[in-house]
Amino acid sequence: MSTNISLCMIVRDEEKSLPLCLNSVKDVADQIVIVDTGSLDKTIKIARSFGAEVYNYEWSDHFAKARNESIKYAKGEWILWMDADETLDQSSISELKQITGNNNKNYFYSIKISSKNEFENKVTYSDAHRLFPNGLDIQFENRIHEQIYNSAIDAGLKEVISEMHIIHEGYNLSAEEYRKKLIRNLPILEKMVKEKKDYAYAHYTLAQNYSGLKYHEKAIDHFKIAIKSGNLNRHLHVSALNVLAQTFSFLGNWEKAEQSSRRSIELEPIQSGGYYMLYKCSENKKDYRLSIEYLTKLLENTKRMNSSNEMVRNDKLISEQKILKTIANTYIKVGNYHKALESFIQLDGKEFSKSILGKIIEISSKLQEWNKLIQILIKYIDDNKEVDLDIYDILGQSYIKTNQLNKALNLYLKVDKNYGADITILKRISALYAKKGNREKAEKYILKLNSLL
Repeated sequence: MSTNISLCMIVRDEEKSLPLCLNSVKDVADQIVIVDTGSLDKTIKIARSFGAEVYNYEWSDHFAKARNESIKYAKGEWILWMDADETLDQSSISELKQITGNNNKNYFYSIKISSKNEFENKVTYSDAHRLFPNGLDIQFENRIHEQIYNSAIDAGLKEVISEMHIIHEGYNLSAEEYRKKLIRNLPILEKMVKEKKDYAYAHYTLAQNYSGLKYHEKAIDHFKIAIKSGNLNRHLHVSALNVLAQTFSFLGNWEKAEQSSRRSIELEPIQSGGYYMLYKCSENKKDYRLSIEYLTKLLENTKRMNSSNEMVRNDKLISEQKILKTIANTYIKVGNYHKALESFIQLDGKEFSKSILGKIIEISSKLQEWNKLIQILIKYIDDNKEVDLDIYDILGQSYIKTNQLNKALNLYLKVDKNYGADITILKRISALYAKKGNREKAEKYILKLNSLL
């Protein structure tokens, strides 16, 4: 049987992640090559259970050398490389099969990478050249953040931006876990900069690392070197300016933060990071009307990027829900309660914390917007397993204020059945039956109420 796709990986102590990774590619990889750099856990056993060829390799603080070790064992017409903390989006399989089935070796392919951080409620999008033809002596370069781009171009290949997608879990870390990862990578990055002093990408990646570690002055120095070189591609240039803006903001230099953000947006208008930083700059000046303008643009771009493939490489997408909450709270600051309520009403039910619900209830009462309050409370109740009795009571009172007595009564009866006897709920039920002229049932619930007093 011919070998079409060779999956090539370098791993170490990845017993938790490796099964998910290999499961995601088992139906497309004809050969799995695992280069292990010193695992002490069950990584090797797991790899072999998937039929992988496992080779041992002594780690030398050089990711490119380890990658090149892995691809030298590849027998397939095509090489796909991944990390153990990644999975191939199953919707990408058909495109992967189509590309490798056509076997046109004049191209190498960029694949979109999404890195979700649930701790910060953010998704960062990047891309990497993960699929390339075998047999052309294409090699990885760089001690860390290794790439095959220059080698593929030197081999005469053309880059194609594919629709394929890899999900990366390696940055789904707590603040402490992320810091440890940055500290682990720092010596390798510093070595790379010493070895390649004129290499813009080396300075860019080192600056990113310094920024994450809050070594702000060092980050600024290396971002400036990377940007000044003129050798960054447009996407990395945009990313560098955005993180530079953020770094300036951490130092309280909001003027330079704003300048960097505007330069970034000039290069790429459809993005997230630049507009987020402009929002932060305007918020610092307490220019909340301008904040709303930037947040609205940020939401518009985020929706556009989420619904299409217009992802900006190395951009960080904030969740639409978080943006909506920020817009609503900013409208409150300028006293535009109608607009605040319009933003709140777009949130998913699970996004309504007690604090947010309190604001919504206060605003709705002030504006007499009972139907909108009903809509929000129903959404909240539907999306949350545990709901306080007072929320049901507020919903019931909102029904009464809009003359929806039957809905109010049915709600209170359901609450009484599910939660047991409660003085307030029993008062509401007896009053509603009395209002509807059902004296017998009103008296029944009054007796039930009196038994609790």
